[in-house]
Amino acid sequence: MTHTVWPGNRHYAMIAGLTLTAFATAACSPGPAPDEQPNSAVGLWDPCTEIPHSVLAELGVDPATETGTSRETPRIRLCQWTSSPATWQQILEVTATTIAFDTTKQINAESGFTEITIHSRPAIRTRSVVTPEQGRCDIASASPWGTVTVSVTLNSTDDPCPAAEAAAARLDAVIPQ
Repeated sequence: MTHTVWPGNRHYAMIAGLTLTAFATAACSPGPAPDEQPNSAVGLWDPCTEIPHSVLAELGVDPATETGTSRETPRIRLCQWTSSPATWQQILEVTATTIAFDTTKQINAESGFTEITIHSRPAIRTRSVVTPEQGRCDIASASPWGTVTVSVTLNSTDDPCPAAEAAAARLDAVIPQ
């Protein structure tokens, strides 16, 4: 029996787990004051609106292929672009969550990661094989509100980590410190 995993499913499962962890943690904390708005309290950066189209083009993806999460989800923002709407060779996905970077490291501890630095920002790199023909690399880094993950999936047997690290380095200039 062959098991096919579509691009991003592993990441969506991780995000779902992170979101559940965030909600469980939030359930045990006092929460915002009644006059605070959830999104303003979180101050979550939105990759769908904050990454310039020119930067996306530099990274080899088409800004017109954007798909993202609902802006109604207060603790996560996810945006994804592909290199071509007809036949994709690369998927770039950028996720901002309120999950603390240390928690992200704990979640990835079992599957393994490599600690790296993107400019001056602490980060971790994880690598997975989506299918024999597709590889995915995630670069998760610390941010003022939690964690930002830059993921690259390649529709080839090439190692996606150099492209993911290059994308994370280029995006570092637009992600708040």
